[in-house]
Order: sequence, then C-alpha cells, then structure tokens
Amino acid sequence: MPTDELTRTENQIDDLKKIQEGLEEEKRGLEAELKLLQVNELDLANKKKKLDAQRNPLLQGIKKIEEELSKKEREHTDNETEIARLTDEIRKKEELLKMKEWAYQENKRKIEKFQRDLKNLQDKLENVSKAV
Repeated sequence: MPTDELTRTENQIDDLKKIQEGLEEEKRGLEAELKLLQVNELDLANKKKKLDAQRNPLLQGIKKIEEELSKKEREHTDNETEIARLTDEIRKKEELLKMKEWAYQENKRKIEKFQRDLKNLQDKLENVSKAV
C-alpha cells in the first residue's frame, strides 16, 4: 500500500511538473506577446506624435483659410450693400434727369411758341408799318 501511495504521489508530482512546465511555457508566450504589444504601443505613440505634428500646421492652415473666407464674405456683403446704394442713387438720378429733360422740353416748346408769337407780332408790325 505504501508503494501505491508513493506511486500515486510521484504521478501527482509528475502531473504537477507538467502543469508547471505548461504554465511556464504559457508565461513565456504571454511575456513575448506583452513585449510585442509594448513595441506596437511605442510604434503607435510615435506615429501619433508624427501625425499630430502634421495635423497642427494643417489646422492652422484651415483656420487661416476660414479667416480669409470670413473676410471675403464680409467684403462681399459690403460690396452688395454698396451696389444696392449705388443702384438706388442711379435710379434717383435717372428720375431727376427725366424730370429735367421734361422741363427742358417744356421750356423749349415755350421758347418756340414765344418765337412764333414774336414772329407773328413782327409780321403784324411790319404790315402795320407798310400800311401806314
């Protein structure tokens, strides 16, 4: 009986050694995987740093473009306002010009009528002078 127990104990010890070897092998595998993950983490951190370095000038460029666009939009709005003001001013001046042209034509008709009346009076005067 003691031999059976001893054999069983030796078998258990062998089983435990195999389990321990398996665990040690798994530990080495996990350590290698951890090192690989750490290398990947460093690589990703370096890539992120490079991308951030590239991104910052791009963001500054975008900000500058947005500022220029905003400035152009303000200029466009100012130009539209000025165009509207000038269009209104032109319309008013065209109306004034039409009124002055109408007044000119009216004065021209009056002058022509006065000239006809004067001619008629001169003709009558001449006829009266001839008759006398």
